[in-house]
Amino acid sequence: MKHNKSLAFLRSYVLCLFLVCITHAYGQSEIESSTPSINPSAEEYLELAKFYAEKSDKEKALAYYEKTIAVSSGMDSARLADIHINAGNILREKDSFDAALKHYAQALQLHPTHLTALMELGNTLNMLDRDPESITLYMRVLELKPDMVSALHNFGFTLKKMGRYEDAIKVFRKLLEITPNYGLGHFNLAATLLTIGNFKEGWSEYEWRWQAYGESPKRFSQPLWDGADIAGKKILIYSEQGLGDTFEFIRYAQILKEKGAHVIFETQAAAADILRLCKYIDQVVVRNQPLPQFDYQVPLMSLPLILGTTIETVPNNIPYLHADAKLIDYWKQRLSSDKNFKIGICWHGNGNYPTQALRRAVAAKSVPLNLFASLAKIPNVSVYSLQQVDGLNQLNELDPSIAIHQFSGDFDKTHGRFMDTAAVMKNLDLVVSVDTSIIHLAGGLDVNAFLILPTPADWRWIVDRQDSPWYPKIRIFQQETPGEWGPVIQRIKNTVESLVNDNATKLKKNIIDPAALEKNITNIIAQIVCHKADSKDKNSEHKSKNDPSPAQSTEPVTQARPTIPTSDDTSENQSTSTSTISFTDKTRHIVQEELARYQHRFGTQR
Repeated sequence: MKHNKSLAFLRSYVLCLFLVCITHAYGQSEIESSTPSINPSAEEYLELAKFYAEKSDKEKALAYYEKTIAVSSGMDSARLADIHINAGNILREKDSFDAALKHYAQALQLHPTHLTALMELGNTLNMLDRDPESITLYMRVLELKPDMVSALHNFGFTLKKMGRYEDAIKVFRKLLEITPNYGLGHFNLAATLLTIGNFKEGWSEYEWRWQAYGESPKRFSQPLWDGADIAGKKILIYSEQGLGDTFEFIRYAQILKEKGAHVIFETQAAAADILRLCKYIDQVVVRNQPLPQFDYQVPLMSLPLILGTTIETVPNNIPYLHADAKLIDYWKQRLSSDKNFKIGICWHGNGNYPTQALRRAVAAKSVPLNLFASLAKIPNVSVYSLQQVDGLNQLNELDPSIAIHQFSGDFDKTHGRFMDTAAVMKNLDLVVSVDTSIIHLAGGLDVNAFLILPTPADWRWIVDRQDSPWYPKIRIFQQETPGEWGPVIQRIKNTVESLVNDNATKLKKNIIDPAALEKNITNIIAQIVCHKADSKDKNSEHKSKNDPSPAQSTEPVTQARPTIPTSDDTSENQSTSTSTISFTDKTRHIVQEELARYQHRFGTQR
């Protein structure tokens, strides 16, 4: 038996050595064609799988794991379970979830108490939002090993996903009793606390965000600002995380400016141009560019903690973001011919994230464009795309009868990222967007906006709210059932139809009837003439009193009814007692043009 094991090991070693030599001689792409034409054992296939896995060639690694399984008769069940898990992990990374689930299930058949198999099966079900099933598996792991940190964390995370926030908080607290410095546990405790509006404890726990993802705040020789008197001092605020976070939390720079600070803000390049329009920021520096001298420094998203923000004290000096005035006028002219109710839409988040979990989170909050088609079909509504990069391919897949207007050419390029977008937003009646930087820009600009949220949603929107303490003009429309967008879009459609009808009704009421307008102007002119006549009489009386003449009367002056000249007057001495006025042809033409314009816009008749 020992001789057979030694022989198998020697064969595996020789094969691996041969592969290394081939790699150096021909390159990795030539390895497989150079493999000896023998019948490798499961062990030899497994060595090949490991070799390719180490080289990050997951396709070939998976192929050899599966070949290992195919000839694994007699292999130890625990080892074979590990091979199934490895194959499942590769398949899951490729989003081949059904195949991955089969491998994890087979691993558990071989080894029913295999903790890793239980966890990976639970994690995969979690990613598929099959939360009750994943909860069952995490509980099974915790029965076997009550202090397993990853199981406790994932158990709490899944409870949070299911909306069981108080239970999730209890699990996270238990986890942190076992491992007090577990950053990811603190971070998800923070997210849960902030979700239910517990800002006081939530912001404190949120400081663990750096450790949660193996990062660290920037290190400067200057001290971290802790709320000390900052009048006359220069402070560097530096952005972190995404553009949406920058647009949301830059509002705090206003407070520091009010405290007398000279505010320097280091930001992502994409946000620099529009933030330079903020008067409360003295200097905007693009990330990784040289910084000026400063006295204090602070990461942007630590400001809510330092300033003690609660839901009641969220800074609401809005708008705090601004569009360029010239661009607003430019787009006002460009859009002036569209008399419809104008809606800007953004349906997809930024899909360019390095991890599968983040990419899936973006996918979960993005809405297929074809669902927005119902908005474009509402009478008297025009829909404009505010989408950038991700999701634009969906425009080509729409029915040609659906009109989604696009901004092309140098839009957001010549003037800077977000510059045209912001100016356009100021000329729209409504913005409808998923949870991405566009909605934060709209909120900071103080334009009317509808936010579309998945279930569960990000912590910043707070559970069970249709409004937001961060943005007064944002209205929230959230999924009732995870993954179901149809009912959400229908509610938005109904609301938009109501807004359009109300808007049309108000404008119809404001349409001026020419006869009524003529009568009103007649009365106004009559009042003006009366005023002039009164003034003339009073001036004459005043002059007579101060410059007596032989003709001066000693009788009291009786105010005469004002005379209004008509187009038939032929002399300045001619007068009439009538109080009617005829329009000039020019005035009548102007009124008729205005009436025609409103009738054309709303399809109304006087």
